[in-house]
Amino acid sequence: MNITKKLFTEYIKDFNFKGLFNYLGWDNIRVKFPSIQIKNENFFFNSITKKSSFVVLECVSTDGNIPTYSLRSKIDSELRKQIQEHMIIFTNSSKTEQVWVYSYRYNGKARKVEVSYNTSQDVERLYQRAAGLFFSIDDQENITIFDVTQRMNENFATN
Repeated sequence: MNITKKLFTEYIKDFNFKGLFNYLGWDNIRVKFPSIQIKNENFFFNSITKKSSFVVLECVSTDGNIPTYSLRSKIDSELRKQIQEHMIIFTNSSKTEQVWVYSYRYNGKARKVEVSYNTSQDVERLYQRAAGLFFSIDDQENITIFDVTQRMNENFATN
């Protein structure tokens, strides 16, 4: 089973990431992650979901804007010290923009993929990547971190 583009669009436009990932077969998470301070600005994390030990978080800044590319990289690096395998969805306070950031290693080198979305755009680019993150109920018992990172790589790390 996959998610339809129509249903995916509703989740994304509502910024309902928890609902989206629950629909995709991911698990609830109750862990609260500490904020990260960079250049006197605090960045807070809302736990969205997990699968095995892979975690998806939403990041919001104190000023309500999505951080610059270089700040997103620093936030990602700092978070990696706490959680090796993760994805961060940066959002603005007006709920009009999202930047999905997935970092991974390829041939021993750190790589990063970003997918941006603005509510005035079509969700197609994000849909093509995120719709493949579905885990069926039959998969649930045997999922490992390797399975999750492989699925992430197949959907986010490739064009």
